[in-house]
Amino acid sequence: MQHQSQGQTEIVNECLAVIDKVGSVDIQQLERYGHCLILENAYCRVVISLFGGQVLSYINKFDNKERLWLSKLAIFDGKAPIRGGIPICWPWFSNHTTNADYPSHGYARTQMFRLLNAQETASSNKIHSTSVTLVPSQLEQYAYSNIDMSLVVTLSDRLCVEIVSTNKGCEAVLLTQALHSYFLVDDIHQVHLSGVNTPYDDKVNATKNNKPPDVYNFTKEVDRIHLFNHLLYTHKQTINICKTHAAPPQNSQHMVSQMIEQTGHDATVVWNPWVDTSAAMKDMQNNGYKTMLCIEAANTANAKKPLILGPLQTHKLSQTIF
Repeated sequence: MQHQSQGQTEIVNECLAVIDKVGSVDIQQLERYGHCLILENAYCRVVISLFGGQVLSYINKFDNKERLWLSKLAIFDGKAPIRGGIPICWPWFSNHTTNADYPSHGYARTQMFRLLNAQETASSNKIHSTSVTLVPSQLEQYAYSNIDMSLVVTLSDRLCVEIVSTNKGCEAVLLTQALHSYFLVDDIHQVHLSGVNTPYDDKVNATKNNKPPDVYNFTKEVDRIHLFNHLLYTHKQTINICKTHAAPPQNSQHMVSQMIEQTGHDATVVWNPWVDTSAAMKDMQNNGYKTMLCIEAANTANAKKPLILGPLQTHKLSQTIF
């Protein structure tokens, strides 16, 4: 478990004050994970680490199954990125476009987040939802101090995670980012995807504009950036992680083990490290690749027209998991 600094104590005390009258939100110091927010209602339960604002667990009580994969060797020292759950890659995705010395996937995922707001609401269908808004404790790094970022996590009968970025400066800024979600699967050899059907850049083979597979299954390392040719970021994409059977069951709904919706993205990243890359990672067990699949809602520099955030402009990137 990570050692608690004075700054972390202040953040925890702030959380306690914010959630004082919100019954569906709690803060607990969990063994191994450190201080986490617990959101729970009649439908779902989610665990959010204050380090990185990272969702570590999401269980839908419909079937009481964990939806997210978390490495058994994940490091919880308050410094290293956490392997698994939903890491927040911001304000850049992958390597920085101009400075190779900057940390991969930005700096949001390696700092403490503060709880800004927590509220409960009831919708017209009488499903109660709980929403928390978290913000990074430090934004004045790597010349990105003019961008405000907040993370909004909403739990109803599903989980929605949203990155909200606002350019408060006078100059336009290139913004790349991702919700780097790790999904738990029974066996990567026995799943396939539906709803991912646009051309992709292949990071394993360093090739571009590849035709999407007719049957999207997994037999080797996959690191693909599927691109969308749209400029308004209004496209809603629905992706299903499906169980593969020798003979499809009569009710095709039984084949769907995960359903995901995402908006605000110009790319969907699909990643599984497979045998060699998995074994080379100190924070992933050698066979970890067998039970995980990353499906990421992203804005990337690979896009034909990357996301440029103009002065006073706000962009929302979201992923909903059922």
